[in-house]
Amino acid sequence: MPTGVYKKTKQHIKAVKIALNKPEIKEKTKKAIKIAMNKPEIKEKHKKSFNRPEVKEKMRKSHIGKKLSEKTKEKLRFAQIKKMKEQYDNKTIKWCNTDIEILMYEGLLSEGYIIAKQYYIDDIGFVDFYLLEYNIIIECDGEYWHNYPYGTNNDKKRDKKLKKLGYNLLRFWGNEIKKDLNGCLNKIKGNKNGRP
Repeated sequence: MPTGVYKKTKQHIKAVKIALNKPEIKEKTKKAIKIAMNKPEIKEKHKKSFNRPEVKEKMRKSHIGKKLSEKTKEKLRFAQIKKMKEQYDNKTIKWCNTDIEILMYEGLLSEGYIIAKQYYIDDIGFVDFYLLEYNIIIECDGEYWHNYPYGTNNDKKRDKKLKKLGYNLLRFWGNEIKKDLNGCLNKIKGNKNGRP
């Protein structure tokens, strides 16, 4: 085999995994990658290599048919939440409000509520709106992403956790907000007394 060319064997992959589990090697690797990625020419090369159609296609195909365990899904979800929380704290996050969230926000403002938009709750993530005075959380659910008219299992789990934490939760479907915003606002008014 020519110098500098090697074949990744099971033994090699195992050795790399063991080495990367050592804190000092992990730290050195992170530093080396950080230094390399700060060089514009390497950054550009890296960017180009991942933007090639054949690479994108290969990555897409490698994920077809793979199912993630619930534990892995949970880890990925919390990693995303952590990243979003850091961006939220640093004021670098760019929220892209949906049309139903914009309608609801304007409706809530017109009623004079004190609103926290995209409010973060530990172990839950972000909720669409939090009415501070009344301890009410409002979620605006699009029909496509939230499996109209049933809701998703994830939504149901979040609802249970939020109610357990003592929040009053109201969910509104997108078509409900678009067709009858005043009706939605009246439901919110009816919940101001603290009824879940």
